[in-house]
Amino acid sequence: MSNITINFDFSKSTASINYLGSVIEKQISITQINNYTNMASISYQFDSDHKWVFNWTSWAEREQFFEFAEYKKQEDLKKDPWKTLAKWSYIDMPQIGTVQNKDVHRLSYQKHLFPQVGEITFTIKGSPYGDWNNNNIVEGYYY
Repeated sequence: MSNITINFDFSKSTASINYLGSVIEKQISITQINNYTNMASISYQFDSDHKWVFNWTSWAEREQFFEFAEYKKQEDLKKDPWKTLAKWSYIDMPQIGTVQNKDVHRLSYQKHLFPQVGEITFTIKGSPYGDWNNNNIVEGYYY
């Protein structure tokens, strides 16, 4: 089993993946998806029909998410080619009077869908909504 390390460094506008002894680094920019959501991503391409995508998103300029997703082209075009393999959440400045907290929450972790991977570690640096990583996590969402 091989570990995966992903780094998003918004202060340098770069993201990198370290997997199987290979490092992929690319320039990134934050893209506004809609009025509430911003996103940046990097992918690890196996072939034209199969890739892993690592997405950073922010919602309402408050909550951040990190998602590990897989794209596999399906023969049946009615089947969704995308699967969320793992997902984490973090709020740097929780709202007072709510159940929000500063813990990193692991919302989903479908280990059986990526058995060839040991550990997944990621670091988000230079985010306008706070720096974070998954070194210390809490299972489940904050509510």
